[in-house]
Amino acid sequence: MIKTGVVRIVERGVDGERLIATHGRRSFIGDVDMLTGRSSLIVAIANEQVEAFQLCSSQLRKLLNSCPNVSEILLEAFQMRRKLLASRPFVGVRVVGTTKMNHPKIKVIPHSEVTCINDESRVESIETRNSPTGETDTIHCPALFIFIGAQPHTAWLPKSVLLDDKGFVLTGSAFYTDPSLRSHWSLDRTPCDLETTVPVILAGGDVRAGTTKRCGFAVGDGSLAVSCVHRLLVQS
Repeated sequence: MIKTGVVRIVERGVDGERLIATHGRRSFIGDVDMLTGRSSLIVAIANEQVEAFQLCSSQLRKLLNSCPNVSEILLEAFQMRRKLLASRPFVGVRVVGTTKMNHPKIKVIPHSEVTCINDESRVESIETRNSPTGETDTIHCPALFIFIGAQPHTAWLPKSVLLDDKGFVLTGSAFYTDPSLRSHWSLDRTPCDLETTVPVILAGGDVRAGTTKRCGFAVGDGSLAVSCVHRLLVQS
């Protein structure tokens, strides 16, 4: 809480600092990240000499637990602050390495790759390199999310391995229970859950049709593959 002076709230990115808001006397500049432990998406900068009331995360939690009435006021203030950020020219999310994204809250950084993650106990910033130019930059951010697997890249597979309309590999019941597709299966037995239309050839993880493109799901498919292999060895 600002007692005297003025504080600028800015977002630091590849284009320098972007002004989000300016707060003066009696303004609340706390963020919900004080409770979650994540690095804040924004930075507060004092334009001049500023006096403020400051609480660390542990003190804030203690206050919320001991004073229910105050906790309701602060939580409402956190929510109002997030609404304020959402109404301003605040990017919040940057997508590195892709060109297919169009959203007012997302800034795309094409032709780039992440070369380093800077952190102490949590992510504070990342280093990026532009592949065509070799230029490097530092992006301040509280988290790094890697999303892969949306493109199956299965064009190299033979036509005997049946794919869905998006190019993901059909396995097990995905084709066997469909009367229009069952003819692609040549054996009398039921295929394993991960078995493709080519007997004893398995597919799992992101490339398999119907999966959630997440690491946890891929790990589960890996475990299931072991069961499938044991079953196929017994049958052979």
